[in-house]
Amino acid sequence: MFYAYALAFLLIFGFATFLENTWAKTGVPTDIFLVTWYFGTLCGAGTLFAISRVRPREPRTMSLLREISLVALAVFAIVLSIWSHFVAFQHIEQVAVLPIFAVADVVGYTLVGMIIFREWKTIGKTSIAYLAISLAGAIMIALAL
Repeated sequence: MFYAYALAFLLIFGFATFLENTWAKTGVPTDIFLVTWYFGTLCGAGTLFAISRVRPREPRTMSLLREISLVALAVFAIVLSIWSHFVAFQHIEQVAVLPIFAVADVVGYTLVGMIIFREWKTIGKTSIAYLAISLAGAIMIALAL
């Protein structure tokens, strides 16, 4: 079942990247793209969220102000990510952009997991070796361009 989900992700992400690259190259204004892409994604995700809720919401474990601040930070990060992809596609070919973003994803997600979620406390020496090899490979891919 994992491979079916991976294939679905690959197809959806590939199609979205194709559209993003196409619209960047055809001169769609950046602000129009950002607003429509973000709100389209928000509507789709909101619909899936609304129809998938079968249990009542659990009680809050953090203050409302902190929750709103975290959501605002997430919105800012998502919009910044969409903007950076679109602007990169406007100026650089897709074959150069995607490996750089892939390496940034690997390194970024690893750092977030290690620092923010303190996963470094739970990994062993073998996992550290695998992590070092993965990061070295990702950096080599980025430098090969």
